[in-house]
Formats: sequence, structure tokens, C-alpha cells
Amino acid sequence: MTADPLLSIALVDDKSYGLQQIQNAIPASAELEWFSSANDFLASGKTFDFVFLDYYLDEDGITGDTIVSAVQQYAKEIIAFSSVPSGNKKILLAGAQRSFLKLLGDNNDALHTFFLTFLVERRSVD
Repeated sequence: MTADPLLSIALVDDKSYGLQQIQNAIPASAELEWFSSANDFLASGKTFDFVFLDYYLDEDGITGDTIVSAVQQYAKEIIAFSSVPSGNKKILLAGAQRSFLKLLGDNNDALHTFFLTFLVERRSVD
């Protein structure tokens, strides 16, 4: 059995509690990087397969929907990832491809299912 192709994933969120949910949902071969500031993310110049974007970015004094267009050049796919459903909706309307509700616990079944499905579909194309 071959290893899953490497995925690069970023979380842009001034709070770290969503980090464990993503870590628990992604394959072990994936690389996950956390940016507590949107400015730090944009300044990094790095590109990612997936960028999880929170709505309230208090450290920067902005909301995620206002930076979707800037993030697009660094992401194959932007995922709205807020604990507030209306925040996710605004990020989606600004151009994100999908959304997941950020939960308070360490596990997010919807997120885990997404990555399992994504990897199966990716293998069938490769």
C-alpha cells in the first residue's frame, strides 16, 4: 500500500482550539501549519492545498470574509472554519469553497469524513 500524497494545510485563526480538530481529521502524512495572524499568513508567501480561515481574526482586527481574495492566491481551496455559522456563510459568500463548523472539542466528525472522502477520491483519480 502506498502512502497518501502529502497535503499541505494551514489554519488562519487567532485562537488555537480548532487546531486539534484539524490534526485529528487529517492523514498523518499531511503537514499542518497554524498562523495566529492573517498578516503573518499572507507575509509567509507559502501556498497550501487547504487553508482553513476563521471569521473573527481579532489579532488583526478584521474578519475572514474581508481577506478571502488575498488568501486565494495561496490556497488551492479555502475552507471557512468558524464557530459562528453566520461567519462561515460570509466567508463562503466571499469565495471560500466549503465550510465546517469549528467545535469546542478535539474531534470534528464532519471534518474527518471530508478528509476520508477526499483521499478516496484523490486515489481513484491518481
